[in-house]
Amino acid sequence: MRVSDLGHPGEFLDLFGGRDFELYGHQEEAIEDFRSGHNVLLSVPTAAGKTLVAYSAILDTFARGMKSIYIVPLKALASEKFDEMKRLRSLGMRVSISVGDYDSPPSVIRENDVVVMTGEKADSFLHHDPDVFQDVGLIVADEVHLIGERKRGPVLENVLTGARLVNPDLRVVALSATVSNYGEIAKWLGARSVVSDFRPVKLRRGIYYRGRIIYDDQSIENLPKGNDLWGLVWKFVSGGGQVLIFVNSRRRAEETARVLADASSRETEIDEDYDDDGMYQEDLFDLMRKGVAYHHAGLSLEQRALIEKMFRERQLDVIVATPTLAAGVNLPARAVIVRDTTRFTDGHTEYIPSIEVQQMLGRAGRPGYDTQGYAIIFATTPAGYDRARAYLTGETEPVVSSFGNPERVRFNCLALVSSRLANTLEKIEAYYSSTLYSLQSGIERVRPIIPAALDFLEREGFIREWDDGYRPTQFGKEVSDLYIDPESAVVLREYLAGTTSVDRALLAISLTRDMQTLRYFESEVDTLWSFLEECSYRSYDDTALKAAKTALVLRDWIEEVPMRQICNTYAIGPGDVQSCASSAEWMAYSLWKLSTIIKRESAHEHQVLYRRISEGVREDILALTVIRGVGRVRARRLKMAGLDTVEKVASAGIDKIATIPGFSTRLAADTIRNASIILRRMGT
Repeated sequence: MRVSDLGHPGEFLDLFGGRDFELYGHQEEAIEDFRSGHNVLLSVPTAAGKTLVAYSAILDTFARGMKSIYIVPLKALASEKFDEMKRLRSLGMRVSISVGDYDSPPSVIRENDVVVMTGEKADSFLHHDPDVFQDVGLIVADEVHLIGERKRGPVLENVLTGARLVNPDLRVVALSATVSNYGEIAKWLGARSVVSDFRPVKLRRGIYYRGRIIYDDQSIENLPKGNDLWGLVWKFVSGGGQVLIFVNSRRRAEETARVLADASSRETEIDEDYDDDGMYQEDLFDLMRKGVAYHHAGLSLEQRALIEKMFRERQLDVIVATPTLAAGVNLPARAVIVRDTTRFTDGHTEYIPSIEVQQMLGRAGRPGYDTQGYAIIFATTPAGYDRARAYLTGETEPVVSSFGNPERVRFNCLALVSSRLANTLEKIEAYYSSTLYSLQSGIERVRPIIPAALDFLEREGFIREWDDGYRPTQFGKEVSDLYIDPESAVVLREYLAGTTSVDRALLAISLTRDMQTLRYFESEVDTLWSFLEECSYRSYDDTALKAAKTALVLRDWIEEVPMRQICNTYAIGPGDVQSCASSAEWMAYSLWKLSTIIKRESAHEHQVLYRRISEGVREDILALTVIRGVGRVRARRLKMAGLDTVEKVASAGIDKIATIPGFSTRLAADTIRNASIILRRMGT
């Protein structure tokens, strides 16, 4: 079938390469199933056209006068998908994106036809106003196999469960590249499963072992460059290809990239105006000039974005990455090499799950560039070779729900009571009976956990029992709307009951279940103990020490300690600082909101702390950070130049601001204009 046979408007067809573009068989089947009124689970390899099926469903839903939600697992993927979906605006669709700010009302759904969001954002809307899903005709659940992940999985499972209960007519299109128990997932969703191993770019899979590649068809290729990783990489880059190499640690990524760069003869120009506070910069730039880069969570968001951009523009031959890249943005390569199949977790070494390895290998083959991709597992021992064979020949692990996790049950029970979806033990059990967890494990496994969760919520003042069932207290409703763990709220409430201070607030934030804390080193323990004592915190266990280190990093962040100095002091990367600040920003916001109902006299100081964490500044330049394009470094430089208010910036001359380090003439003009816009909005 041709795309033109779909009967969609010509503009829609032009978005996908022309009216005579041929549909793949699985696309045709999935589209026909959806048009016949069915939910659809589409499980096909990467780059096999899942997006076209989703867009066709979105257009059909739009034609029925209903709204669509497109759910992705990460904010970075949401931004990437939103940029792609802006094309739908040419068809008259209102397209928007919604991430973060979990207590915001779901007006974005009412005001648009298509909204891209993370699972957490969709779940927060379900907490706030389940009725908004009455207007939603379609949920596209991308990367649905992640429903088996312990952290994100229950979030997506709750959205798909709750939204379908609120609106039984709502349709679901679930997309995935790797689902072995697709029949079970399809049964839960009431969906037709469409499964195919077709790839538009053929994939040749094999194992590198002792200087040769043994392909899965048992053919063997000897590498003339020798028995090392560079010899394998050279096979692909010498023909104009690009390579992604996955390793199991940051240190391995950096060391491997340096070895490969030393063997490279490429010379690549780098934008020398790029500035990211120095950390990693010189090392990265030296490697990137050789066409090589490493990529891991320790890098700043800006550094990772630059590497990804240069790789897409084919300015880099090789990226050596940790598996975080495999779950991130779309970045295909001619060849993918999985260098490590083990990792160190919780004190021991374990094999990486097959589903993760398949996600990595699935990146091989660049549509539009390659006619064949190469997926290679690197093995150095007989045992490693046998494991690689198992990855290539065996099935991926089944997707298993963790919706019955006790902590998650507490969180969900509060949400169910607060949103009025279920307010009695019987109704909550009925809700759980419609989950994937119940289908796989049975309601009996979670039945004892629900009363315990309700007892906890009542004992801690989140809910009260009435004749007609449970109702949320003001505290409970606020916590549910803030989308934080009830245990986190208890920690923040206990802090507010005592003496408040910046240090104690940062420690309380870092002690919450929602925070991503940093691991500490033995050499830091004395410093961390001292900090805990200063905060009058009497526990010195592992959790407390991790929280103390995280709080100290946050304190340096809001005191404007340079990023390089923070990273050197605590042996972390700028990405770690950004991750801590991002996580702490929402907890600080929650602390501010809770203070307005628990300890109103402290609300202002906690509002200021929230804004300081958000911007990474001292209080005296907070006003300047509201100017678009002015962050912590530029705001401080404006202050040092005597421009310490928005009014002074707006009235300054371009020449004056352009003399300040970090401000070009164009940026100076933009800064003045943005400051003037703020004043006009304020009516001054």
